Amino acid sequence: MNGLDIIIGVIFVIVGICFASFSNVLIYRLPNHMSLIKPNSHCPNCDHELSWYENIPIFSYIFLKGKCKNCHKPISPRYLIVEILGGVFSLLAYLRFGLSVDGVVAAISLILLMAIGLIDFEHMEIPLSLSITLFSLAVIKLVGNIIVNPVYDYIPYLIGFGAFLAFFLLMYFIPVIFLKKEGFGLGDVILFSIAGLYLNWAGGFLVILFGSIICSIIMIILIKLKKISQEQPMGFGPYISLVFMIMIFFEKDFLSFITSLL
Repeated sequence: MNGLDIIIGVIFVIVGICFASFSNVLIYRLPNHMSLIKPNSHCPNCDHELSWYENIPIFSYIFLKGKCKNCHKPISPRYLIVEILGGVFSLLAYLRFGLSVDGVVAAISLILLMAIGLIDFEHMEIPLSLSITLFSLAVIKLVGNIIVNPVYDYIPYLIGFGAFLAFFLLMYFIPVIFLKKEGFGLGDVILFSIAGLYLNWAGGFLVILFGSIICSIIMIILIKLKKISQEQPMGFGPYISLVFMIMIFFEKDFLSFITSLL
């Protein structure tokens, strides 16, 4: 790794941290149907409007010792964790894909998926605006690869998107029509189809498969521990998002391993 690689890596980290800091705004405001512009960043406990030096990602949290300057109540450590992970994910995206369309798209997508997972975990919903943004990134990635390589095989990605969207829309509407309840949300359907577009049908299938397995295992454990009831719904998005993030890095490795077993 030469000096230029280090400089670009540092830029990826800084931009990733800043974008993750903005994703904290999305995580808090979108589920509460608040404007992303007004009011300015403020303490959720006392509404103290944050000054510029209280808004510096990571450093402000450390400088303020995790407490509001005005009311001195603790600030959720989630803000710090999300910002740190944003920098880490962006650096990993650069190390894996380099300075490329795939690298930039992966860095942004990882932070978006983290936000989607956290929102669905806390609020049982996936904001459509985040899904549209993730879909747009998947399209940019696909088009970018086609431009760089005119013989790029894009058909598996279109199949992944179309097949998953059609199948899971059907699976969504069957219980809605006949049982008058949702099996899973439309946000999940959209996320499934985006996984197919981003990773192609095989990678998307693995995201859905492993995400379902992890979700089922955790649900069984929580029911056994009597933390939730069998009737209590659980957000599917966090587990799909987690596996999606892993597959962005290791899709080809997983597929090669599974193929070797067949």
